[in-house]
Amino acid sequence: MPGSFDDGINISLETLDLANDDNREYEALSYAWGSKDNLLEISITDPSTQIKASLPVTRDLALALRYLRLPQLSRTLWIDAICIDQENLEERGHQVKKMGDVYHTARQVIIWLGPATDDSSIAVRSLREISAMIEVDWNTWAMRLTTPANTNWANTQIPWTCDDKTLNAIEILLQAPWFHRLWIWQEVLLSRRAEIYVGHETLPWSDLRKANFYMAPELTLESPLPRASVNLTRLVAKVHRLAVREAFDAGLLVYIEATISCQFSDPRDRIYALLGLVCRNDCVLELEPDYTQPASTLFQKIVLLYLRRESSLDTLACCELSENSPLSPSWVPDWSNRIVGRRIFVMGNLGNRSIAKADSISAGQLRATGISAAVIDGTSPGVTAEMQEKLVLSEVHQMIERLSKYINTHQPYIDGGDIIEAFCRTLITNCFARHDDAPADSIFPSFGESLACVGNICRNGKHNIYYKKYLHYLKLLIQCKCFITTHEGYIGLAPLASEAGDQVCIILGCRSPLVLRPTTKGTYTVVGECFVHGLMQDEAFLGPLPHKMESSKARGKRPREWTIRDPGTEEGPDNWYVHTVTGEEVQYPLEPRMTAESMQARGVELREFVLE
Repeated sequence: MPGSFDDGINISLETLDLANDDNREYEALSYAWGSKDNLLEISITDPSTQIKASLPVTRDLALALRYLRLPQLSRTLWIDAICIDQENLEERGHQVKKMGDVYHTARQVIIWLGPATDDSSIAVRSLREISAMIEVDWNTWAMRLTTPANTNWANTQIPWTCDDKTLNAIEILLQAPWFHRLWIWQEVLLSRRAEIYVGHETLPWSDLRKANFYMAPELTLESPLPRASVNLTRLVAKVHRLAVREAFDAGLLVYIEATISCQFSDPRDRIYALLGLVCRNDCVLELEPDYTQPASTLFQKIVLLYLRRESSLDTLACCELSENSPLSPSWVPDWSNRIVGRRIFVMGNLGNRSIAKADSISAGQLRATGISAAVIDGTSPGVTAEMQEKLVLSEVHQMIERLSKYINTHQPYIDGGDIIEAFCRTLITNCFARHDDAPADSIFPSFGESLACVGNICRNGKHNIYYKKYLHYLKLLIQCKCFITTHEGYIGLAPLASEAGDQVCIILGCRSPLVLRPTTKGTYTVVGECFVHGLMQDEAFLGPLPHKMESSKARGKRPREWTIRDPGTEEGPDNWYVHTVTGEEVQYPLEPRMTAESMQARGVELREFVLE
């Protein structure tokens, strides 16, 4: 209800029909709840009976209502803490399913960061100025100038000049608790329009989105802003993951990985907060939010749902054995752990498009079909999240030299290729720009420059070739991983818990190789996903690729949508591969549906693994 800032807070409840276009003149509030201690009472009126009552709310919400209240007019807001009975688990589950529609239907979403300060005013002004200078094509991630006044702004190769006071102000703004919430992904990505409020000052979300997109590469490579703190770099990276995404453009597992560092109070929200975003053909949309069931039951239900509806075991790649993940069985991901579930990103990986052959044989066991491809015989000291955060690029350079001691640079790789090339690809899981699919100003490192950097270290012991893009990706991707060697001669990256004697296995229906640990009972424990050069593109099933051939992808109808390059067959698409030197494309013999039966007919020796 209208009033001055210091007046008591009075609200009136109203029921709206989301399906009625005439009722869409409401705004939805996106905010951080804050502490539930020392709640404040606000006055609430039932318009049908005019009966008044009091309602306890957090101090953060009460303060937001004071700032958002209009002096002369009523303001219609949807606020979860008021519109949902949080103590009623049945109602909570029912309303959570509708929250995507609530935020999408709202006239605008109000993002409340908190009251204004001198620093926040500097930050808002700076972000607005950066946004006004550029436009971003969100399909291609390309920037262009809105005015020719400063031709350097859209060039990521030219240093951004910014004073310490402004950097500090932006860092303080991005530290607001709102940016760390998991639920904001749905609230922002589903909105038709979103406006950030800092006290009485406002900034369109679209402006922050553009400004953050500009800052991300500037703050990533340590230079040219050495004064920018590690914390600011991390905060900008977190907002960047949200800024570049769109609703409905990925499945649940992709969104889980993208939000790995977000905070939530209920482990079940790890799933329910993302359901409104997933692509419309994802089978998890069959789930009904149910806060009466344990999180472990929900997570296991998702594994079996993907298995039965999509013949997929990609969920196994989200599992990771660690002291922080007490959930059992090991084949069920602990998505409530913000470290476990960090996937290995592989650029251009078309590997293992196979059909799962598996079944749940008891409450704690999953029987899956696949092949054991290698046995680990060596592991390097791992890089924990804490260690990775403190790494500077010069130390990453030295890390390459230490890891190179695990390979014999005078021998070819197991597939007959160059061992230094295999080592170079392994360290950043093959995330290179490619001539056939990379944007003009690719965010991925050049393979040629990367190989020169790594080769100079491995063969000459020199550090004079300093390729920042490659070092940055190595720093990013080595987190919570160790370097491994196998008895057969493979090299790779694997979970920190990996040890000698663990097996590298390819499980039908899972796109990534897995590290499995044999038990004394003849069963296996899932250690986690791994990258093993020479086993990422079905080689364990079909043999090695032709020399210097790797998977090729083509753009689909949307510029950022990647599909397999195929001539089209009645049975389905075939894989195509491109020669890394000549650019020649060839079709690699691969059956469109890699079932267990078709592979056994070709002589592949599959076996069963009982996971527990």
